[in-house]
Amino acid sequence: AFGLNFLITHSLKEYCGYFRPNLYEMCQFSEETLQCESESQGGLSNARHSFPSGHASTAFLGTTLLTLMLLGKAGLHTAPTSITAMLRTKLFAILSIIPMLYATFVAASRVHDFMHHPADVGVGALIGFSCANFAYSLWYPSIYSTVHPGVPLQFLHEDKDQEGEGLLVNETQPSDTLPTSSSPLTGHRQLS
Repeated sequence: AFGLNFLITHSLKEYCGYFRPNLYEMCQFSEETLQCESESQGGLSNARHSFPSGHASTAFLGTTLLTLMLLGKAGLHTAPTSITAMLRTKLFAILSIIPMLYATFVAASRVHDFMHHPADVGVGALIGFSCANFAYSLWYPSIYSTVHPGVPLQFLHEDKDQEGEGLLVNETQPSDTLPTSSSPLTGHRQLS
């Protein structure tokens, strides 16, 4: 998830090359000469990397993954056995969303500190949120799943495979062929 987020965010930064809101401050713009007086080329190259916000995308990626994992563990669609169990589930679900406040704070601070435009932060947040949802869906069932929410899909498939109902097909050896064994070095089948 983090690699995909980094690739998308930095590819867009290089492609778009939008100026940061504090460009004139970064380049020490002179109103008399109408030129930048900064001798630091590193700061000026960074001035063209405003869109999208990398801080916002990374913050939303991490906190969205954490929130989804916590919501999966909360068991939103399990039948409550009592009022206290239902209240505990609801409270845990509400508390699971708290990490998203941190991501919102990080995104807002980038606009407040005059490092990004609001659109930069919004698109960065959308990229991080999308990458987190994509990665979560690869490894976990939906948080609304009625069957094993919050349990990695790998464990669900291993349990089914042990019962003989799994998606993985066990390789069987036909009785009319010569016995074979797999070479540990090459993985190719060899005659015994």
